[in-house]
Amino acid sequence: MQHWIWRKFEMRHPVDWEMLHYGRRMEAGRCLLADRNEYRLEFNWRQFKTAPDWRRTLSDYHNKLQADHPGATIRPVGMADWSGLAMLHEGLYTSRFGRFFPETKCLVEIVFVGQSTGDKELIHTILESVQERHDSGGVTRWRAFGLDLHASAAMPLQHCRVEPARAEMRFGGEK
Repeated sequence: MQHWIWRKFEMRHPVDWEMLHYGRRMEAGRCLLADRNEYRLEFNWRQFKTAPDWRRTLSDYHNKLQADHPGATIRPVGMADWSGLAMLHEGLYTSRFGRFFPETKCLVEIVFVGQSTGDKELIHTILESVQERHDSGGVTRWRAFGLDLHASAAMPLQHCRVEPARAEMRFGGEK
């Protein structure tokens, strides 16, 4: 498993998964990870002042899925400290999990795309590995694209450029 750190969150995922899309904003964003065949995981976050009503969100989403995908099997799921929905539709299994992290005041949503129903152990391993990353001495750690770096917590990520055999991340303040 590969150790990944982005936006003050860390997790472990299979080594052959790469981040193909990334969000730079601290308040809300999304990262997409894929293997060489297809997307495998969406990592979404959004800051709130207080914990959102995740049960209501799941209920609304369940109703939307039923309307959009007639005949799909949709059921509630939970693993570790996560709760969500799993859907089986036309042979494709997708599961969506959410959890509120009080220290960063973020609702994190992880969507596993195209997993087989036999991948429960992998899903559980990934979910259990997700945790908030605490700044140490005013320094934030980032780990992605083959980079493992420390940046001042006062300097947000301003620019990220990834090309074959080249990755660049630039941090800076208002000036």
